Amino acid sequence: MPNVDACQELADQIRSLLREGIELSREVVEFIDSTYASPTAEELLTILNSESDSDRDTLLELIFSPDEHLQEKIEPLLTRHVFSLQSETTVLDLLKNQVPEAALIFPDARGRVAVIPPAWIIESMVSQLHISRQFPAALSTTIVESLRQPLRNRVRVRFRNLKADLTDPQIDCLCRYLSAADSQQASFFSNLNFLAQFLDGLNGGLDIYEALMQHKRTCRFHLQQALKQEKALAESNLETLLMRGERILHFDKDGLMRDIAAIDAISLAVFGKTEALLPKESTIQLGEYRDREDLNRLIKFLSES
Repeated sequence: MPNVDACQELADQIRSLLREGIELSREVVEFIDSTYASPTAEELLTILNSESDSDRDTLLELIFSPDEHLQEKIEPLLTRHVFSLQSETTVLDLLKNQVPEAALIFPDARGRVAVIPPAWIIESMVSQLHISRQFPAALSTTIVESLRQPLRNRVRVRFRNLKADLTDPQIDCLCRYLSAADSQQASFFSNLNFLAQFLDGLNGGLDIYEALMQHKRTCRFHLQQALKQEKALAESNLETLLMRGERILHFDKDGLMRDIAAIDAISLAVFGKTEALLPKESTIQLGEYRDREDLNRLIKFLSES
């Protein structure tokens, strides 16, 4: 049986957060403005109340998809109590019995508007909070021992949103990273986010270190292709390259470099080693990346190779 008091407390907190307001993200505002020609706050309310509008349901889903900032606010309550799938149903029933009014806040001068979301959108929102997901004991212990607030809640939310259940080797990998990495480093959470996403999409039977190295080799290859393409475009115009039959590919060069740096930092923290990207005979050491200068040296090497 669900803890009714805990369910009531969670429902009250969700209701309070909605009344406090949801600040519309840049992506949501771009969707609103491109779809409805930059409506005022009052015009947005009319749109949201119009069941005949074909884009209205999509807009509601975008607005009420809970972001990690909102999730971090309810995470302490989820940590104190154990919520089951039945608890989720109880929380939902409590919210439907007294449908909460939500304030939507534009980040610009349009201000805010109050709307009562339909029951189905409340149901969708609650399901996306993953309140019944329980962390493996080893991971919960490591989070408490290795991190301080508010980072502790931020990390919990990140793991709560994983799509797949983690295998024992993946849990061990995350625990070792949390224990070994310096949480004060600016790259700590972005590296952890990369690792969580990587593991979430990884076949559970694969060797994690080898999978990371293979991804690193792929990033290196794409980075080299990006640099070659940049050089070709500098020497010829786009039309000439297309007439030659060359394909113009789009690479996120900065993203590739960030992934390479993240893989090195994670591999060194978890496994105590990483694979160099350069030929063995090279005298340049780029196995570990500490700053932009190291990444620039990699760019220079690949540009000349």
